[in-house]
Amino acid sequence: MLEQVGRYTIEQELGRGGMGIVYLAEDPMLHRKVAIKTIDFSVTDPAARDFLRNQLLRDARAAAALNHANIVNVHDVVEIGEAAYLVMEYIPGETLAAH
Repeated sequence: MLEQVGRYTIEQELGRGGMGIVYLAEDPMLHRKVAIKTIDFSVTDPAARDFLRNQLLRDARAAAALNHANIVNVHDVVEIGEAAYLVMEYIPGETLAAH
């Protein structure tokens, strides 16, 4: 399991999906919990990698521009090597699968 993503300290895995893993983390600068979604860009085709990266950034910018009680806030995007991490507001509660 990851221990650190940029300045964020990973605490535990929250879930897994088709595009990656979601972790609970601590933002030490702002003293708040965040959810970090991993996106793996390790595809062999450079054009596909660029497409995935551009899609992630476009989606993150679109989500960051929204402000609604039913949409989590996007705080940051971190790129390290062939992976990107979408840092979002953490909302505690049960998973949809558990509900």
